[in-house]
Amino acid sequence: MVIHAVKAQTHLKIDALLFALLSIVALSAVMGHIDDAAHTRFMWHILHGVAGGTMSCVLALHLVLHWPWICSQLARLFRKQDMVVRE
Repeated sequence: MVIHAVKAQTHLKIDALLFALLSIVALSAVMGHIDDAAHTRFMWHILHGVAGGTMSCVLALHLVLHWPWICSQLARLFRKQDMVVRE
């Protein structure tokens, strides 16, 4: 069941968390490639995996919370395209 009354502050917190996780994933990917020491490269690899998995879960939550909006926008898009085809 999707709760439709999610506050804007909750969306903002989820979006900020997604941005932070994306930044960590990108930074750990770059650092993992340029770091020469094997033990720190392993640390960057672990951080990259954990941040990437967490980001996937938060992204799924983000999509679930925005699903009604996504459906309404797709319905509106296909309705407009249908009107153009009929004319």
